[in-house]
Amino acid sequence: RPFGVAFLFAGYDEHHGFQLYQSDPSGNYSGWKATVIGANNQAGKSLLKSEYGSAKEEEEGEGGDEMKTDEDASEVIEMPDLAEACRLAVKVLNKTMDGAVASPEKLELFTMKLDEDGSCVHKILNEEEAKAVIAEVDAETASAGDS
Repeated sequence: RPFGVAFLFAGYDEHHGFQLYQSDPSGNYSGWKATVIGANNQAGKSLLKSEYGSAKEEEEGEGGDEMKTDEDASEVIEMPDLAEACRLAVKVLNKTMDGAVASPEKLELFTMKLDEDGSCVHKILNEEEAKAVIAEVDAETASAGDS
């Protein structure tokens, strides 16, 4: 049996807003507010549970599906702003990459946002922008280690 491939699909529509879906090799798919796939995904998911939606986790206690979408549940988690989401993505990559130090040569950051006209804009951060995000995360990590 050949190896399968998992995908993350990100998109936007005017009815549901920004969406993130994961498909796995079996053909199953699920919607998420944030998730990690690939090697060391459990370490990344653990970081997301603690850093993405910490207000909801404190109110509801420990659970396994804090980041999973649920249309019946009231929305308690606010989406992070673009800069915060980029920093969180770099933190997850730092935790899950095998021995590599995050650098623009090792990772690529992609963003989606709405422009002034309400159109969805896709952007791949250039090397300087990626370096700035990585530097912010490194500084935050260093200051957290000092306390």
